[in-house]
Amino acid sequence: MRKLLALAGLFAVSPALAQTPSLPDGPAKQTVETVCATCHALTQVTGAGHSPEDWDAVVRKMMNAGAQIPPEQVSAVIDYLAKNFPPKTLPP
Repeated sequence: MRKLLALAGLFAVSPALAQTPSLPDGPAKQTVETVCATCHALTQVTGAGHSPEDWDAVVRKMMNAGAQIPPEQVSAVIDYLAKNFPPKTLPP
């Protein structure tokens, strides 16, 4: 049981030790870094891959959940995410 608790403690600490991923340069990089990282790790962004339509839905869902994206930045954020994190190809 102690080993299990120690292992659980290690996993609880390891995200704090992990480096924040670097986002690609682009017009909405600062907004994505600021707004998205307010609620979750940027790895949720960098590890995702969506079509432009899906990114639009994700961004609007996050806004409905409270993400504070300035209205004039919404389109730029969606375009940035779609360009830099497109759908991932599935292995054969």
